[in-house]
Amino acid sequence: MVPWRATDDGLVTQENLDWYRRFAEGRPGALVVEATGVRDIAQWPLLRIGHDRFLPGLKTLVETVREASEGHTKLFIQIIDFCRSSGGRKRKNILSAFWN
Repeated sequence: MVPWRATDDGLVTQENLDWYRRFAEGRPGALVVEATGVRDIAQWPLLRIGHDRFLPGLKTLVETVREASEGHTKLFIQIIDFCRSSGGRKRKNILSAFWN
């Protein structure tokens, strides 16, 4: 799930913090942080993790969840890489590798 609340540069916003705080207040065992880009490429308002400049915001996110859940919720981050995987092949050929 990607709630599109980060900045266009991939930084954590107050909207991100409020979004995850709301879930953490229910004290689930774990939350998966939205698809987070590993490349330092601005694409959509999607969180990023590919450079140290993103760490302060992500640290604040962890602290926000820890506080809201009273330490009961662990965070896992879903990593996404926007690379060209087709090598110029048609989509059908790429998918056929997985559905034979």
